[in-house]
Amino acid sequence: MEKVSEQEITETRRVLRCSRMKQICEDLQNLRYSKLEISIQAKLLENARKLKNFTCLAELTSNEHLKPVKVRPEKIDLVNATVKTDCVFQISENNIYGGDFQSNGKLLLADNNQMKLILCNIDGIFAVLQEKKLSGSPFGVCCIGKNEVLVTLPDEKKVLRLDLDSLEIKDTVSLQCKCYGIATSGNITVIGTRDSVVMFSGGLEERECKTISSYLSGTDDVALDDEGNVIYSSYSHNKVRKQDKGGNLLFSYTHEKLKDPYGLAVGRNGEIFVGGFSSNNIHILSGSGKLLRILEEIEKPKWIKFQIDTNRLFVMESGSSNLKVYQFTGP
Repeated sequence: MEKVSEQEITETRRVLRCSRMKQICEDLQNLRYSKLEISIQAKLLENARKLKNFTCLAELTSNEHLKPVKVRPEKIDLVNATVKTDCVFQISENNIYGGDFQSNGKLLLADNNQMKLILCNIDGIFAVLQEKKLSGSPFGVCCIGKNEVLVTLPDEKKVLRLDLDSLEIKDTVSLQCKCYGIATSGNITVIGTRDSVVMFSGGLEERECKTISSYLSGTDDVALDDEGNVIYSSYSHNKVRKQDKGGNLLFSYTHEKLKDPYGLAVGRNGEIFVGGFSSNNIHILSGSGKLLRILEEIEKPKWIKFQIDTNRLFVMESGSSNLKVYQFTGP
């Protein structure tokens, strides 16, 4: 029998420990946590650096080679979930119609009256981190990737591309139409023009655009689901519609308790949140347009956004400074 050296035994144990740590990290990803933050710190010994040379550990990382771990949030049954007011943030003298979450969880809002962007911390204590004055009145906000955001200026018929970290303007795209709500998915960008909904393929700059809908007016708000289907609402006709990229109608939703729909949001499984401005409620639809439930006593919602990572619904009320946050929890 060949004798195994003490050094080989030590190295084998290191390999097994690292493999076990990798398995633990994978198991953590599958836990049913809605919020989970884990910090593992250790001094990286010189011998541990040698582990990177093992081909069997090619996927393992150290603090010198970071690989983000995304925790899968708990799946919520929106029909039976408990909904409670989590907190209320005060944003004075605002007229906000658009906003989006950054990849780091911060919230970027567009103040139409004050002609500025507001970057906010919404984890725990609310705080305004940064403000950016603009040359026009912003409406729609859509974060793309980790480093950029698109902001619409309806009166100027322009879309701004800004750096997310500095909020400095990187590019300005002029269009032939007024641009209100905006949504992107892959190389597809959809814009609500109030009189129609238009889709751009291959980027705004390339001008490859087609009209998805010109039948309804009052089409400010738009959204895209994971399959690239276009969702839009019409406050003039009290209607919500979904169409595929080819323009084919997938469903049209109306309800006696939906008046002046403002604001659209899409959930983790394709659920659609619709704000009823004059009906003081929020309708939650399935991806196929079936009504799941109605949240009542929501005071004139004009902008809504569902944060998938925390199962929270953010609602900006009209006529007040309140940004209300509703927490969904499983039964």
